[in-house]
Amino acid sequence: MTKHLPIGLYGLVGAMAAGLICWPLFDMATALWVVWGAGLLALALIDARTGFLPDVLTLPLLALGLLMQFWPETQTVGIEASLVGMLIGSLPFWLMATMYRWRTGKDGLGLGDVKLVAAMGAWSGPAAIPLAMIISATLGLIWGATMESRKPWSRRRIAFGPFLVIGYAASVLVSWYSGWLPWI
Repeated sequence: MTKHLPIGLYGLVGAMAAGLICWPLFDMATALWVVWGAGLLALALIDARTGFLPDVLTLPLLALGLLMQFWPETQTVGIEASLVGMLIGSLPFWLMATMYRWRTGKDGLGLGDVKLVAAMGAWSGPAAIPLAMIISATLGLIWGATMESRKPWSRRRIAFGPFLVIGYAASVLVSWYSGWLPWI
């Protein structure tokens, strides 16, 4: 009988491998962004498949987003903006999850989503988070409505992580092309 490794470990190893491969090819900031992108992709795929965002990926990405703010060559928004972005992103989700759990006795939003949004805020600061949330929520609502029309009355849970990643990526791209964020 073979023992399987936790699914999040595969994503962590993949992100580390991407970082090691890219390190000599690019500067440190680019290598970190490749690790970030690989981590987000792994998290989106894992959540879509399992409905779970593993701490083995979300927490290191959060810590990396905070740590990179201390070096000028990797800094995106600075530690203050990084902490504010982390709070602006995670606090509303944490409050929603806590209130839903208190009212219903069931989990409606996992804390993995809270940690993922906190990591996004740590990497990009508060400016990218509102647009990412609007896009994520809109895509999630459209997806949920589409699934409901296919199978009415089904109470299937929808993984929100992939929508968060898509919304964040779209927000960063919009910020890049419009010049909202100076570091992009």
